[in-house]
Amino acid sequence: MTIDAGHLFLSHNHQDKEFVRQLAVDLRDRGVKVWLDEWQLRIGDSLVGRVSSGIQEAGYLAVVLSRSSVTSPWVALELNAALAEELRRKSVFVLPILLEDCEVPVFVRDKMYADFRRSYSDGLNAILQKVLPSEGLPPKMIFDGPKDDPSFMSWAVHYSDRTEQAPVSLENDSDGLTRIVFETSAEHSVGVNKSVPTLHGRVSYEYRVAATSTLGAHIYLAMIPVQETGYDRTGVIEVGTNVANDPRNAKSPHRLRTVVPRAHQQDCAWHLGTMDFDFRETPTAFYSIFAARVNEGIDDRGSARVELRRVQVYSW
Repeated sequence: MTIDAGHLFLSHNHQDKEFVRQLAVDLRDRGVKVWLDEWQLRIGDSLVGRVSSGIQEAGYLAVVLSRSSVTSPWVALELNAALAEELRRKSVFVLPILLEDCEVPVFVRDKMYADFRRSYSDGLNAILQKVLPSEGLPPKMIFDGPKDDPSFMSWAVHYSDRTEQAPVSLENDSDGLTRIVFETSAEHSVGVNKSVPTLHGRVSYEYRVAATSTLGAHIYLAMIPVQETGYDRTGVIEVGTNVANDPRNAKSPHRLRTVVPRAHQQDCAWHLGTMDFDFRETPTAFYSIFAARVNEGIDDRGSARVELRRVQVYSW
């Protein structure tokens, strides 16, 4: 039987299904092959047989630890089978995922776990660093939004209608975090910018599309290379032009863009996004901007409300 190192078996209790579904999607979007019961099992399948083969073929088994799962007989069976597989392989196989404070099973108490209790992005990145080491975060954090700028004071706003106040606001999450919210009709474009003093790194962020009138490419995230200002040049001047607010910026070939997947435009759920960028070979680039946008440079526009939080920037 072939073992796939990038294949992750998700062991969980059905009461944690909403969290597990989001985790499975976010892992799959980053190249991890995920074994999830509702994705794999079909009518007539042997439950024990399919689960057993799924565990044996996986590179890792991630067990979601919660107050419901630690008392689940089925999760206990999967965990026991996984621990036996770990002994057979003589290597790390079981990856604990701590969803909430609970009585951790004794056999995994000495293991490092992916902690999702306070930060979904930190927990997800911990899994990625183990399952797909190349997807792990760079070692140097240069901006941590929740700590360095919890009120988004260092952010700039983009809005196509300069005669009105931009429809951008701050709201508080139930866990005390602040999120930035921007929304617009199909007639205008809106977004936010965060300048970062590096040309090479990775940005990690959480986003949610709370509403949209259409599904398409009108909601996206971008990394933008910016030039140094100088004599007779002020403001933000993107690479490729010599003036601020050049109308060609929206479709600049120098921008890196990541369109929000259509599925994420419909589910109203929080998702983790990452973008790698490297502008070191981009002529005249001096620093970078992380940008979130609705409608800018898009022909097929739509109204939308987008929320952003937990932005972190890393550099190598």
